[in-house]
Amino acid sequence: GVLLNNTDNILISTIIGTITVGIYSNYSMIVQSVDTFARMFFSSINAGIGNLSVNESIEYQFEIYKVVDFVAYMIFGFCSICLYVLMGDFIEICYGAEFRLQSIVCIIIVINFYMPGSISANSIFRNATGMFKQMRYLLLVTCIINLILSVILGIRYGLFGVFTATAVARLITNMWYEPLILYKRYFHHSVRDYVITHIFRDAILICIMLVVNFICGMYTSLSIAIFFSKTCICVCLTISMLIAIYWKSNEFIFLRKRIKAILEQRNKN
Repeated sequence: GVLLNNTDNILISTIIGTITVGIYSNYSMIVQSVDTFARMFFSSINAGIGNLSVNESIEYQFEIYKVVDFVAYMIFGFCSICLYVLMGDFIEICYGAEFRLQSIVCIIIVINFYMPGSISANSIFRNATGMFKQMRYLLLVTCIINLILSVILGIRYGLFGVFTATAVARLITNMWYEPLILYKRYFHHSVRDYVITHIFRDAILICIMLVVNFICGMYTSLSIAIFFSKTCICVCLTISMLIAIYWKSNEFIFLRKRIKAILEQRNKN
């Protein structure tokens, strides 16, 4: 994991140049900060999932898994849209337009943020159920593929190529293999539904991102006031659209009932 997530700067410095590393570090700082905040929820439920794997049936665990997977999608999907729409403007306000990366590079940075976050439920349940042996070589293979592709694509396409290599390495390894093992070896369900669900969710996210980006793109100038205005539009519109789309989904209904029960319990106390 360390090799996979911390070799980009070395490769960028070697292949492209140290100046580019400095420009990218601004984006990296923002993405890592958001990632740390987004993962707070998942680190807090690790112990609960562990107890669940011991005390509850496989079918009930599977239902909880789908809810956790949905929450991961909602959190990282929301953060990804906001990062794509707002991150470039934030960099320009803080450091200047010359420190702003191309939009296509920003897209692949956001994809690399979203991909591991969207499968957080798999990692949590894998750890809780002790399925370490089945995954022992997975990240090593991902890292090797990433290094090879980063050199090849980095020389040809620069910064975009290095980040694309990371996305491709994840896509052809743990993005499909991890849920496959979890579904096949533990839940005893077909992974087909998982794949279809995630493709559908990703398509919805892309549509929402296009709509939000189009509306925020109507601003032709940039200032602190305009940035805050775009932030409010981005946050409110993204949340509203996600809630409207998934309001009647089974996972959202479960969450609503759970939140309602917690609030009622607190009111009684």
